[in-house]
Amino acid sequence: MIRFLFSIPGRALSIVIAGLMPAKRSKVLHGHDAAIAYAHELCGTVHESSRSSSPHSQANAGDVLTMTYAQAVAEAKRNLKFLLVLLTTDVHDDTRAAQRTLTDDTLRAVIASHEIYVWAGSATQPDARMAALSLGVTRFPFIGFITPKQNGSMACVSKIEGLALTAEVTAMVSSSVETYEPTLITMQVDKKEQNASREIRAQQDSAYEASLRRDRAQAQRQRQLLEEAERRAAVEKENTLNRLRWLAQAAERLKMLLKDSALPTGQVARLQFRLPDGSRLIRKLPRDTPISDVYALIEIEITKPPDAGVDPSEAPSDAYIHRHSFALATPMPRCVLDADRTIADYPQICPSGTVVVESEE
Repeated sequence: MIRFLFSIPGRALSIVIAGLMPAKRSKVLHGHDAAIAYAHELCGTVHESSRSSSPHSQANAGDVLTMTYAQAVAEAKRNLKFLLVLLTTDVHDDTRAAQRTLTDDTLRAVIASHEIYVWAGSATQPDARMAALSLGVTRFPFIGFITPKQNGSMACVSKIEGLALTAEVTAMVSSSVETYEPTLITMQVDKKEQNASREIRAQQDSAYEASLRRDRAQAQRQRQLLEEAERRAAVEKENTLNRLRWLAQAAERLKMLLKDSALPTGQVARLQFRLPDGSRLIRKLPRDTPISDVYALIEIEITKPPDAGVDPSEAPSDAYIHRHSFALATPMPRCVLDADRTIADYPQICPSGTVVVESEE
């Protein structure tokens, strides 16, 4: 064991010995718990909320950070703040005096005015022991001043090893601030400008994405409207073609009916139609003529469909339902003629009578 101790470099020897010496606290604490326990010892009290806070909670300048040393360094690096580190051991008589240094009003005023983070720990605990090794501590108590560097690293630029008067610690901190604060302010300004530029870019990207979404939605809507218009046009075209086919077939049937109008008087009905425009139309039709053909006759007379070259042998599609824009009725008493019946079914118009064409548009 003796041979092992003599083989350790001098600056680390005291740290190892401190770790091997009996501690006043028998329980070994780690990380966040160790930081809270030491803060309680240092300041006399820790609010219960500190015990339940996250080890990654945001640091407040001037307060003793209740997080691991690595987290404290990372927090100071992220926020571009100075970090003041106090390391003690339970085996040194100067520990309480060093701890009282951080409670001095003058030093705390300097710490608060420059928003310096403070972290403290006992080298008898694993986290503080690792901090001591990383800082190259050779004597306790130890106070180190750590600052962010422009290359992105953190460096301990000033330190006091061994017990020092409060005035000496305050002078060391003040001198370090005076030396490194201009560079730190420049870094903070640069970071703010970078954050502002990043925020502007984010807002621009967000606005662009929103505009792009609106353009896409508008284009989609236009496509939908175009597709709907094309669909309606196709349906209208199909309906028009079916109507012309229906009228062409009706015209062929009417040709035969009009030829049959030369039948003997007892087999023919003479109908007088009152058209919506006030004109009159007289036709002779066989008494057994379906009323549906009478409707077709009047529609052809009213609309006078153009000759679209539709083949009468081509029937409308099965789904097509032809609807008339008018109704046929007898006057006084009014009776609408049913398309499913024949002329002979209505004594009001057979063998002769008047039919009123009533527009439904």
